[in-house]
Amino acid sequence: MPIYVLVDLQEVDLKIDEMLKRLLIANRAYGNRDGLDKRQKQLELVQSKVHSERASHQDSELIVDGTRTKIAEVETKLYGGTVRDHRELQDLDKELTFLKRDVEIQELEALELLDGLEKTQELLSKLTKILQKDSVNWTLTQERLAAEKERLTTALSKLRNHRDIVAGEIARPALTLYERLRPPKGGRPVSKVERGMCTTCNVSVPTLLEHKVKQGRQDLTCNNCGRILSG
Repeated sequence: MPIYVLVDLQEVDLKIDEMLKRLLIANRAYGNRDGLDKRQKQLELVQSKVHSERASHQDSELIVDGTRTKIAEVETKLYGGTVRDHRELQDLDKELTFLKRDVEIQELEALELLDGLEKTQELLSKLTKILQKDSVNWTLTQERLAAEKERLTTALSKLRNHRDIVAGEIARPALTLYERLRPPKGGRPVSKVERGMCTTCNVSVPTLLEHKVKQGRQDLTCNNCGRILSG
């Protein structure tokens, strides 16, 4: 009677399958910077917006300064006593009125631009802190994943070595049948017989068939689900 039987091999293979799934997940996540890169691009867009809005605000301030300079020049002419012509004085007065109206509008626009700039700068500050935190978390995650990959790889190597030992105890015909049935049976080609029933499909097993299984036959299958029966 062999030390190991097919149901033991199935248990080992199921453990290997589970570890392979976990290793695949770890491999996909390891080095994956998608989330971090997305955050970086978002930050860069906001940085670009800050630069653009700062330039627009500076331009608006220059326009305001230019209009104020013109106002000062017109006021000097209007109130300095150098101009005495009545019509010219009227024209200067009208010009001054228009300039003061313009500068009010320009100052309001400059304030609105400044308000928008400050809000964008606040957003940039928040995103910078978030990115810094995400970068630290990403580094820690990579360290954890590297350790997980190493642990799983070591465990897989041991399990595969153990599988070779288990498989070596099983007769070739039974092992061949097991390997053939494993894929279509979802990795579970073996089913135990308990109380005269197949534990997978819960259908009764003929007494003679159950007797042969109990005697150690490992190449007999359930008449209903087609899995290899094990005592």
